[in-house]
Amino acid sequence: MFLVDKSLHSYYHKNNMSDWSDLSIEILNLITERLYYIDQIRFRMVCKSWRLNIYDDIKYADKLPWIMGYSGKKKIHSSLFYLYEPSQKRRYLLKNKILVGAELRASKFGWLLLSKKLTKSYTCSSSSFFFYSPFTGEIIQLPELHMEDINRATFSTAPASSNCVIFVINLCYRANKFCVSTFSLGDTTWSSHWFNDYHGHGPLIYNVAYAKGVFYCAFHAFDVMGAYNPALREWKLHPYPPVFKRPYQYHLSLIESPDDGNLILLSYNYNDPEWVFRFDQSQMKWFRIENFMSGQSNADHEQVEIENLNNRILFYSLDNGISLPAEGEASKLANTIYSTSFRWYRWCTSRGGKGGTHQSPCPQIYDWVDEGADRLWKVWIQPPQTR
Repeated sequence: MFLVDKSLHSYYHKNNMSDWSDLSIEILNLITERLYYIDQIRFRMVCKSWRLNIYDDIKYADKLPWIMGYSGKKKIHSSLFYLYEPSQKRRYLLKNKILVGAELRASKFGWLLLSKKLTKSYTCSSSSFFFYSPFTGEIIQLPELHMEDINRATFSTAPASSNCVIFVINLCYRANKFCVSTFSLGDTTWSSHWFNDYHGHGPLIYNVAYAKGVFYCAFHAFDVMGAYNPALREWKLHPYPPVFKRPYQYHLSLIESPDDGNLILLSYNYNDPEWVFRFDQSQMKWFRIENFMSGQSNADHEQVEIENLNNRILFYSLDNGISLPAEGEASKLANTIYSTSFRWYRWCTSRGGKGGTHQSPCPQIYDWVDEGADRLWKVWIQPPQTR
């Protein structure tokens, strides 16, 4: 996929210098963990010994998520797509025919979850699901899923882990019921469960997210968030914060925090973030995040406790979102919000002189992407095993 650079190895041979293959594995790993992700791939591909002995679980120099741009929206139209790397501002053109006609369902941990419609009739429909890693070219095929339609889908952990669970939900608006299907890697079939009377949530789900064993659904037309626990096969409803008396007036995005297990709810209007909340699973309550909030305070906010979510970065798009700690190279981006939609960057929200908030420009780490990318549908994608 990416070009393999063996010049480093050949240079030392031509100049009669000590062979790098004589270096201990410990030293090689110390070198590798200081490289950017693409350079790590090239470094490991120099020889078979390095591919086998340089371990994967390393701390990457570039923790920021990349951007994937492709032709299409709901469905991917072309086998060609781009990856944009923010740390060194590089663009890579890739190609894979398996993507043509597929629908992108989720993007996490360096993997894409995609589906393709196989059959459709008045009585039965089926889809094939598969994982694809643009970084390695790996594909993991999943069993066929029989479901009338698919509203949203996501997964819990990286597909390489033994506890990865795939989650698919379908709302049958006319029948006033919905179906939840889950699949654990290693199983042979999907597990599906129907629930009656979903309280008129409406046929639209903004997005779904996973936190601490539970899959959450951000509904569009009602005042609650849905939650499904696959271990208990249990469906619950949690009211939104009081400010959302009419949720359909807002765009809502559920954002995951893989490192601390938090679930973040971001509301935005015309792509401008307004409020940020954190859902505390242990207390089943919402906290308003003050240092990210740009909306005006009102009486409804007084009913929600306030806290800070310091030294975090929020990334969101119409399809996915992620919250990451602002560490290392990313420390200068603490308490900022980034979107792939309409604009490439950046909201910095800070306290004003009279207790209010104001916005100011942030470091523009994604605005270098060429103008042609505006015609592409864009999602966030993490380098594999970033931590």
